[in-house]
Amino acid sequence: MTSVAEKVRGSIEELVLDGTLSPGKKVPSERQLSEKLGVSRSMIREALQELRAKKIIHTYQGKGSYVAEMIEPVDQQGPLLGLILSHPESIFDVLDVRETLEAQASALAAENGTDQDHYWITKAFKAMQHEPKKSVGSATDIDQDHAFHTAIYSASNNPVLMHLLQSLSDLMKSSVMQSVKNLYHSKKYKALIDADHEAIYTAILQRESEAAKIAAATHIQHVREGLKTLQGGLSDNPSDI
Repeated sequence: MTSVAEKVRGSIEELVLDGTLSPGKKVPSERQLSEKLGVSRSMIREALQELRAKKIIHTYQGKGSYVAEMIEPVDQQGPLLGLILSHPESIFDVLDVRETLEAQASALAAENGTDQDHYWITKAFKAMQHEPKKSVGSATDIDQDHAFHTAIYSASNNPVLMHLLQSLSDLMKSSVMQSVKNLYHSKKYKALIDADHEAIYTAILQRESEAAKIAAATHIQHVREGLKTLQGGLSDNPSDI
């Protein structure tokens, strides 16, 4: 017979699986969980202990409990990322992965995104458009571009995809950095990237799944094309591309 604590543990696990409690997110307090699930705080405490034993959550003294990363993230300073970044051609391998994952994430964001998800996507999109820029290709540009794509990952509401993309966050951001630093100075590719972002954004908010998928894939294709053009030295002045 399933115990109350096991049922409670299962309920909390469901919150993790459906993305309500995403990796790195703080777990509600015992009191909040007790009220939400309609059981005693002692049952909540027992369930949390079982989740800690399974390493699904981690508890830090004075800070509370947090959902663990389901896939260990690539260390920003780790040897794998360093090796990849030391070989410029590896950026195209990263873009191949981004094209597949971001196209699917965008399609799912159109299908599954909540009004709250769409609020965060809209906020990120408008920041790219309206935030005053001190210089093109700045750290702010990189952060805003990455934030837009991250908001879309979250809006997919597919926990496996969300966990996978979060585990690759530093690697994904490294490719965004290459795109922004190299292509934002090009009139042609900056215009294409801006149009791509708007197409992705519009399709997601209009819940047009296939259009969102195509727009996201097209965006990565434009980035790949632009970087290959620059790599080939076809223009000495990026603004002429």
